[in-house]
Amino acid sequence: MRGLPAGFLTVSAPSGTLLVRDSLVEQVTGLPKGILKGEPPEAETSQATALMGRGFVAVVPMRAEGEQVVIRHYAHGGLWGKVAGDVLLGASRPVRELAVAEAARQGGVPTAEVLGAAVAKWFGPLYRANLISRYIPETTDLIAFLSRSSELPLAQKRAGIRAAAATVVLMHNRGILHGDLQLKNLLVRFKPDGAAEAFVIDFDKSRVLPRLTVKQRMANLMRLDRSATKWP
Repeated sequence: MRGLPAGFLTVSAPSGTLLVRDSLVEQVTGLPKGILKGEPPEAETSQATALMGRGFVAVVPMRAEGEQVVIRHYAHGGLWGKVAGDVLLGASRPVRELAVAEAARQGGVPTAEVLGAAVAKWFGPLYRANLISRYIPETTDLIAFLSRSSELPLAQKRAGIRAAAATVVLMHNRGILHGDLQLKNLLVRFKPDGAAEAFVIDFDKSRVLPRLTVKQRMANLMRLDRSATKWP
């Protein structure tokens, strides 16, 4: 499929089309059929654990023992979402996100490894799709982290916030303009030695540019600031 990053394959199946990392075809094709058909992961609630966020994001076990993946169902937001719901015009949106997420990972930006996407034709040029990424255990998004900040030592709070800031700076230095930079898309966790690390996720509608201008960086940071202003 056009635009698919290196290291990914297009696999045709009765359920639809899989855009999958070439080393993980067997594991990904073993996921529940509904997910591979591009259906919302609510259909797999017997095997899924819901995560907080826009829409329904689920953690689902993979074939490999102890492995878990995050399933995010594509949908439209805002007023258009009330009309179009989860139906996409063409399959380019998941392909673009795969490309940006892989560019971030290859550039050393701490993020979830994207394993692939399941894209299924709904009618004519219309599609439904799911993004499949590796679950990062023991992380807390910045909304939850800040919500319990009063319980944390000051040094730990500072470490978590600094780690998140460093990840955003690195992402921008790699030329990645995030399409929806907000608190819930930054995850924090602490290593056994107490050091903090932060991950940025959800590259839907993001772009990779040769270099970000100051204006583009500031616009991204203002989006993050607005999400903080709306919290809690």
